[in-house]
Amino acid sequence: MISILTTAANAILGLAITALKAFLSMLTWFLKLFFGLLKYLYCVLPVTAVVFCGLYCLNTFLLLSGSAGPDKISTDALSNERLEQTAQDFLKIGNSEVGYFYNELVTWWKGEIGKYKGTFSFVILLVLSFVLLAPVVGVILGITVLFSYGKILLFAVAADMAFYVGFAVLGKGFMSVMQNRYYRLFPDAGKRHFTREYAQWKKERNAEAAENANNRREQEGRSFL
Repeated sequence: MISILTTAANAILGLAITALKAFLSMLTWFLKLFFGLLKYLYCVLPVTAVVFCGLYCLNTFLLLSGSAGPDKISTDALSNERLEQTAQDFLKIGNSEVGYFYNELVTWWKGEIGKYKGTFSFVILLVLSFVLLAPVVGVILGITVLFSYGKILLFAVAADMAFYVGFAVLGKGFMSVMQNRYYRLFPDAGKRHFTREYAQWKKERNAEAAENANNRREQEGRSFL
């Protein structure tokens, strides 16, 4: 009897450790993907990327703090009434969207997984749900940012366009500015690019030097005639 209980406990513990490792692996993968995409966005639209990241962190805080949902905000720390009202209106948008999507996800999940309650499939689905928690919630938070603060993101895009117009006035093209950001954020790609440029420059210089040497030999040969 004790051996059976020990075996069962070891099996449950092994499953829990495996699920935790898978969750951490999935979380790491999602964070790398998220920040990688954010870097690419920063290369093209830096202001938009910064604003999106800040709003994403805000919605994440609202979800983790349990503030998501209408009428669950507190701005008592703000003394200025107009500022407090602005903060209330701003946060209420994010709260309502985060709360709506969160409730919809939980309702759908309970409805789908509840069909298998009492079976082995229920345990498997619980483990899969735990493993996929980070990417699913992360994608939903990104959607809530777009739905909640679309107007703010449009202003950020307009600011980026204004910066590009300013760069154009200074004689810097869109592609050159974007490539400079890309090579700073992805130094390996920048190193490969400059290595290729140097190799191409060296090849052209060698070809030019060889052509000059041939021209000199031809001139010297004609001088002896």
